[in-house]
Amino acid sequence: VRRGGNPGMVGYLSLSAFPLRDAEGRITGAAAVARDITALVEAERERSRLAAIVESADDAVIGRDLEGRITSWNAAAERLFGYTAAEMLGGYGYETVPASRRGEYTARAREVAGEERVEADVLRQDRQGRVFPVRAVTFPVYDQRGQRLGSATFLRDISDERAMLAALEERERQLRALFESAGEAIILVDRERRIRWLNRAAVAIGEETFGERPDVGAPIDRWVRPQDREAWEAAFEGALAGRSTTLLGRLMRSDGSPFWYEMTYRPVHDADGSVAAAALVGRDVTERMEAERALRDREATLRSIFESTRDHLWLLDREGRLVTCNTPAAEFSERRFGRRPESGDSMLAFADERGRPVLEAAIRMALEGQEPEGELAVPHADGTKTYFNIHVTPVRDERRGITGVLVDARDVTAEALARRELQRAQQALAEEYAKLSTIIENSDEGVILLDRECRVVAFNSEFAEGTKLRRGIAPQPGMHFTETVSPESAAFLLGKVQEALAGRRVAFEVQSQTPGQRRWFEVRIRPVVTESGEVTGAVYTGRDVTERRLLEEEREAALAEARRLAAIVESSTEAALAVGRDGRIESWNRAAEALYGWSAEEATGQPFTLIVPPEERPAAERLFARLLAGESYRGEMDRVHRSGQRFRVE
Repeated sequence: VRRGGNPGMVGYLSLSAFPLRDAEGRITGAAAVARDITALVEAERERSRLAAIVESADDAVIGRDLEGRITSWNAAAERLFGYTAAEMLGGYGYETVPASRRGEYTARAREVAGEERVEADVLRQDRQGRVFPVRAVTFPVYDQRGQRLGSATFLRDISDERAMLAALEERERQLRALFESAGEAIILVDRERRIRWLNRAAVAIGEETFGERPDVGAPIDRWVRPQDREAWEAAFEGALAGRSTTLLGRLMRSDGSPFWYEMTYRPVHDADGSVAAAALVGRDVTERMEAERALRDREATLRSIFESTRDHLWLLDREGRLVTCNTPAAEFSERRFGRRPESGDSMLAFADERGRPVLEAAIRMALEGQEPEGELAVPHADGTKTYFNIHVTPVRDERRGITGVLVDARDVTAEALARRELQRAQQALAEEYAKLSTIIENSDEGVILLDRECRVVAFNSEFAEGTKLRRGIAPQPGMHFTETVSPESAAFLLGKVQEALAGRRVAFEVQSQTPGQRRWFEVRIRPVVTESGEVTGAVYTGRDVTERRLLEEEREAALAEARRLAAIVESSTEAALAVGRDGRIESWNRAAEALYGWSAEEATGQPFTLIVPPEERPAAERLFARLLAGESYRGEMDRVHRSGQRFRVE
């Protein structure tokens, strides 16, 4: 119906109509009663709306009367606990409480009944017995007259929230443990320059260098030295402006010893991205600084060796371009090719047409990890040649990656010419030896034929004469082989015969065991093989080669002398060694090993006077002192080999 006088207002009436009868029961009219129920309808609509909201809520909503009995149980409650509304309405809900908590649940329910609003995290249990945490919010429910009807409880499963919180707490604990166990000192300083957090390493360095323990809340300025304040201010303000800065300084420990310390200033941002503080991360870098200094010293030593050696050294990058070369390489290139190499040049520009492809292939092999080595001849306009022993090695970085190659070209012209002379001498000796071998091969030999059981089948007169000399008897067919040779050699010679019976050809020389005689015999044992390949015996031949052995000994002595001379020529490459300020040998190359007799492992760490004759050591030490003062020296002096042999060097 429309409210009177206001067409926009709608009201609701409850109408009751009934007949009016007279005394005789006849209907004489009708009566109607109208009651305004607008407020009741609107209240029912509000209740329905609220019920729909509760039913569609994500949280479980449970309504109870004043006795604690369940009066409402929405769909979310069904999903959370696994019980339907039909199962739970009218009950007290003990099924949703773990058995160990039901007494506490009953007592608490009575307390909640008298409170306005209660919020708590409690444990609940679903139909499958799973116990899980929930956040429960309980508040009273009143009717329109303000009378309390019961209570309503909203419950939300906070298992994921608890797990996330636990994970965050564990992450925070791990981070704190990480910071506390870090070897670096870490300090968090706010914009007011007060310490907000620091780890044990920061406390230790503060006490060690300033004698005072830094604490949270203290101003950081107390741990800044006056001489460092300007740089510290710039770095700290830079961090607050969003920049990172690293400073390096030299501090003093409590015992007075100095050490190098590096401090990095970094901005710390809050959740909004604004810089809220500065993180100061410090570390002791004394070992690194000392290592860098040692590396610089080592590089200076290597550079000195690099320049002092007469080997031609070329350092190339991965494209074969020159990085640097030493003075001998530059001077030879200028003499031979008319100009000195410059950084970025291709080394192939300093090779002739015949040597260029060889050098290019060697560089490519080194870039693949190999170390090719060989001899290369460089022709000159006057028809002469310079011979180089080329050794190309890969240059690797700390991770073993190849960054370039080192070409070591050693002038071996004298050695190459000496080798050729030696080869011609060896060839002549070989020809003479071939002639001698022909004569020996055509000389008379002792021959014996043996069966598979090593018994004598046949023999010649030369062998028979030998047997008489060795055993005092004449050999006879059927004798065992060991009865025809000297007892001292029987076992050895039998083993050789058995090798031949196994199908192998055996040749060796043996010295006579006859007392008072120095004679050698050349023995050849060949298996006797049938057309089918079966070994049926062996032919044993022996001949006196004493004369040849004596001649060979003479030849060997001559060859030994030739080899000795060749070795002297071979070792003509300069020896290079580096001596530290303490007078001890730091490096020792292969030429030094050959020249002085000590290996690099033996010589390194020894006093340089190891190679100086005892009576000249004082003078050598005085010369060494002048060299340390910057003087240079070139001349001849005596040196001593490991064997004690003295010799003179330039």
